[in-house]
Amino acid sequence: MFRLAGGPFCRNAGFRNTEGVSRELLTWGESSSLDEIEPILFLLQDLMVAIPFKGSESRTLALGTDLRSSRPSGRLPEPMFRCFLVAPRQRCLPICWALGLFACSASTTKLQYAQPATEAPQISSAAVTVPAARPSDTGLLSDNDRMRGILWRFRAASPVVARPVIAADGTTFVVTRENAVHSIGPDGAYRWSYTLDGPIAGVPAVDKFGNVYVPTRWHLISLVPAGTQRWLFRAPDRVRGGLAVHPRGSAHFIGGDHQLWTVSTRAGVLWRAAFRAKPTTDPVVLQDGRVAVGLEDGAVALVRGTYQREYVELSGAVRQLVRQGSTLYAVTEQGLTAVSGEGSRRWRVKNVVAVAANADSVVAVSRDSRLLRFDLRGEPVGSAEPLPAELSAPLAITPAGTVLLPGQDGALWYRRPGEAWQSVSIGSASLWQPVVTANRLVVASGDGNVAALQLDGDV
Repeated sequence: MFRLAGGPFCRNAGFRNTEGVSRELLTWGESSSLDEIEPILFLLQDLMVAIPFKGSESRTLALGTDLRSSRPSGRLPEPMFRCFLVAPRQRCLPICWALGLFACSASTTKLQYAQPATEAPQISSAAVTVPAARPSDTGLLSDNDRMRGILWRFRAASPVVARPVIAADGTTFVVTRENAVHSIGPDGAYRWSYTLDGPIAGVPAVDKFGNVYVPTRWHLISLVPAGTQRWLFRAPDRVRGGLAVHPRGSAHFIGGDHQLWTVSTRAGVLWRAAFRAKPTTDPVVLQDGRVAVGLEDGAVALVRGTYQREYVELSGAVRQLVRQGSTLYAVTEQGLTAVSGEGSRRWRVKNVVAVAANADSVVAVSRDSRLLRFDLRGEPVGSAEPLPAELSAPLAITPAGTVLLPGQDGALWYRRPGEAWQSVSIGSASLWQPVVTANRLVVASGDGNVAALQLDGDV
């Protein structure tokens, strides 16, 4: 048996050449510790690519990615991938052998050739969904709920830890403290749950095809609309904050190294970009495909690849970025600044702590808890008015101009243009920021309650 990095690793199971590509079949040692072999796998992952195992079922294991998520403890689980195929790139084959000779010391056990395992692998990039504790769907609505335009209510099994996301077909995805993703149909019916491998790091995202992307502490996971794993990307450093998805399907996140990482639709790194200061916001994809990130030194970085970036100089650390059309609204410690798609500053308002915008107007909250309105040129509209409740998250605005305020008491406050403030109870804990689409909004509370409201031009 070979001993790699001080522990039993694997047995060489034989070779074969197909079309000039060397392929090596490896089987894990019965007592191999993942903590012992993982550093070597991570070192070799750039030199090797995984190919499907031809058994009763075709599967693929990507080196350095699926291993950590497959273990509940520090040892490899028994049913996990008793064998798989790896194909070293031809130009890297001598390097692979050199690393093997350097890291391995042969024991007294004679090197043996093993036969491919007959059972199908148990874990793959298309892993079967592991159900979470099923949430309870309240189903029935009260007459008061219907009068206020509530379409459905949903109760998750544990507290919601980020604002929901909505797919183009109306499907809602929520993430909870039990490290689960719940899918809720457009009619409020429970569809499926998926248990993740670690604590959720930030707000998930969904692409135009309905695939959902969820950041955990160490991984970025993509799920298909049916609820099975599409791929898993292991971050070189921990994931910090939420995600932004490019229209072409690539995902952007801030890593623990304070760099912007971009992952392709096949879970490979496309590029990464470092900044001159620590990022303070989640990434935002602009209309022209660039990615905007707010920085601690009071600038907004506009990035297109590793080496293409420019900085828009503002004043004070950036706390919030909101894109509406071609305009980016940045809230800093000093106030609100509107930035054009070309990167120039359009207008600025001091003493603003939160902002929301639609195609016609901008609403903001001042430091003294007043609601402000502006047109797209930054001119004030009407007079400032006090808020009806203390905010628990940033405000939102519907396409028709209804302002939405998430309250700390679990109530969603809303005001149609020209009307008085009204409220509807969502839960008993603080609300996350409401999510608005073309014809509805969804809001979740910290105690696991989720509700959808019909807009029809307003709430």
